[in-house]
Amino acid sequence: MFNIMKFLIFFILIYIYDFLLGFIIFDRFGSGSLMMSFFSSVIATAFAVITTYYIIRLIEDL
Repeated sequence: MFNIMKFLIFFILIYIYDFLLGFIIFDRFGSGSLMMSFFSSVIATAFAVITTYYIIRLIEDL
């Protein structure tokens, strides 16, 4: 059950960061560049991995 929760947190964070980066920083809706979409997704995945790690550490410490 804990492993499922880790993956759900990870995937939800990827979608949130990807949306925020695409909307605020990269303006994905205006440019339509495939490279910018890929770059935004890579950055969102890295942010999600780091955030998931710290969230899981906080949950385990409780």
